[in-house]
Amino acid sequence: MNRVKEIVSGSAFVLIGILLLIKASSIKIIPRSGVSSAVFPRIIAWAILIIASIYVILAIVRQKKADVPVDEKPVEKKQTFSEFINGKGVILITFVLITAYAFLLSRLGFILSTVLYLIGQIFLLATARQRKRWWFILLIAIVVAVGVYYAFYYGFHLMLPKGILR
Repeated sequence: MNRVKEIVSGSAFVLIGILLLIKASSIKIIPRSGVSSAVFPRIIAWAILIIASIYVILAIVRQKKADVPVDEKPVEKKQTFSEFINGKGVILITFVLITAYAFLLSRLGFILSTVLYLIGQIFLLATARQRKRWWFILLIAIVVAVGVYYAFYYGFHLMLPKGILR
């Protein structure tokens, strides 16, 4: 990957980490247990921020060591859609899936939106052979979503959006 692309993508994730940290600070805290509902989003936001910052710093250091002009890059051929999906498109589609998940979370609730997100993400990352076992992907998505919901509800005593399953 070109060093400039590494710096730009790392910087984008630094911004995402900052935005997540800001949004996590606005989560209403319910004093029901020792662990507040803002703890996990803050941990994730800080992790993204720290990892992305390290990634940017390393890319800058490697760029300085390489001494290769940034403008020089090989001529790229046009990509087919499947080549795009197998390359950079996975990141773009993942971003779209996460955005849709965040949008649907309060409307459909945690379980339904998580099942839909997991199905989409697993299908995106699975091989063609693995996609043929769609029933297994559906089972995994349902078990994980319900399991996480019950872990937060009964284990941590934290409420997650119920949505249309009230």
